Amino acid sequence: MWLSKMNMDTPVVLITFNRPELTKKTLERIKMVRPSRLFIISDGPRSTKKGEGLLIQQTRDVLKNITWPCDIERKYEEKNLGCKISVSSGLNWVFSKVDRAIILEDDCVPDRSFFYFCEELLEKYKNNHRIMHISGSNLLEALSSKHTTIDTSYYFSYLASAWGWATWSRAWKNYDVAMKSWPKEGQYILESHLSDSKSRLFMKKQFDDVFKGKIDTWDYQWIYTCWTNNALAISPYSNMITNMGFNSLATHTKFETKFSQILSHRMKFPLHHPKEVIENKDIDMLLLKSMYPESLIVDIILKKLPFLKMFLRPHS
Repeated sequence: MWLSKMNMDTPVVLITFNRPELTKKTLERIKMVRPSRLFIISDGPRSTKKGEGLLIQQTRDVLKNITWPCDIERKYEEKNLGCKISVSSGLNWVFSKVDRAIILEDDCVPDRSFFYFCEELLEKYKNNHRIMHISGSNLLEALSSKHTTIDTSYYFSYLASAWGWATWSRAWKNYDVAMKSWPKEGQYILESHLSDSKSRLFMKKQFDDVFKGKIDTWDYQWIYTCWTNNALAISPYSNMITNMGFNSLATHTKFETKFSQILSHRMKFPLHHPKEVIENKDIDMLLLKSMYPESLIVDIILKKLPFLKMFLRPHS
């Protein structure tokens, strides 16, 4: 069915910055589904990075080559806002205009089936407010040599990955980039979602740093938003996103890791849906245990953060 569909009705968002070659690769995948509406978010150059203005211009030049019939809206910043404000304000802008969207950053190269996976589930769960996030990636393939067998196309998880994802305006309206409730509610939220003490300590450190402005990002706040709303994320059983952003140009992930080795796979259709909307605790715990080996103390885990980021996608 989806192979014969030439044009996608669901809006697509492309978040770019200073990597023209990666942007070109991801744009080629978007072109395969020819979305009728495309939003492009692009931050401005940092004054401390020589030559970045040229790279951003080259990236924006790539985005002039959109040849299929498409309503294109651009939010291009002249000055650098930083990852946190650029992306969060950009998505605020998108969801002020549409009720749902599929979101990709320039380095997240999807299999074509990712778009139809998201489109079908955005429609299926549009009125289920318990579900706030649809992931295109499954990091378990890189993190664990063990395999958990499920007989459905996807499962429900508390662990939302932003390497290719989708959501609704009804979910995004809850987003709070400042995490205002963190000081009062943070410990309860962590205990409600993470049974492992090392996981709680790790995430407490990240949420603390984000709240204090030590990490310039937007996606930990989204994870926190999902958790404060007791929301579930949809995760595909097979990974559909190849993240190609592990290099020196990235802000958050400058080194090659096992995450950069995950291959994308084609989702099989028709989708086989779970019978119940309930967290798959077995898979979540397997993922968490793979992320936080019992033989490592928390301090070592934190020092190796670039190698263990399960939630963040890189943003230059």
